[in-house]
Amino acid sequence: MIVINLSDFQFITSKYGSEKGETYFDEDESLVHKIYSDRIVFSTNFMDYRSYEIYLKEETVCIKRMKEGDRKPIPTEYAIDGDDIEEIESLWRRMEREQIIQPRLSDLDVHTELSDLFSYMLTETDAEIISKKLPSKKKPDLNWIWKQIELALSQTNRLTSFEWKEWAEIGIVEVNGLASIQQLNVEIPYPSQQEVEDITNAPDWEGAILQYFNTYLTPFELKLLAIGTYFDEYQTFACLQMQNLKLLNAIEKFDKLGIKYKY
Repeated sequence: MIVINLSDFQFITSKYGSEKGETYFDEDESLVHKIYSDRIVFSTNFMDYRSYEIYLKEETVCIKRMKEGDRKPIPTEYAIDGDDIEEIESLWRRMEREQIIQPRLSDLDVHTELSDLFSYMLTETDAEIISKKLPSKKKPDLNWIWKQIELALSQTNRLTSFEWKEWAEIGIVEVNGLASIQQLNVEIPYPSQQEVEDITNAPDWEGAILQYFNTYLTPFELKLLAIGTYFDEYQTFACLQMQNLKLLNAIEKFDKLGIKYKY
């Protein structure tokens, strides 16, 4: 599930790129990438010397796989497979974190931002108790921030995890067991076979899955979100309240803290 935000791509290429290409060193993988003013070229450690070019086409972020070791004058474009998707996600996630998210976090009072976020996600009592337990951290990073959010939601039974593909069975059970849903005596029904097929075949099937849940939750001013530092096959989900602009305020904090979400 490759998610490359258009504005993030444009921010990196405009701030760190040039026509001739600027070098970006990936310390985790000891790789050297190139950032141009209109594209990003990721190198890899694959034995076949494949690389990936991220570029724009009609305001859409596109990806192509290249193989630079085939001794041809012009690198040949190849079809992207599952290994490529996993690699591109990892490469982009690290670049996004280092070039966009981490610099932004260094200017924030993260403790205050988290305390405010808890007040939008939790009851007043729970938010106050959990905020007081926030550990001190002089240089907050994204993983640390997500750990605090994950703990707060888990301790109040507002968080669950399951594989996207298991949404129609395990997912229904897990979501129905969340505190905010049980407190309102809401029960999301199992989908019919036709509904499963329709959602599976939808262009944005992750969005269709969330829409299925939220069709039943929205009338009760609840919303199910996929949430985390990135999206994966095994995904974390949170059920949050919508009333009094709580959801909108929480989303604003997610954006500031670098947390990914979808609903």
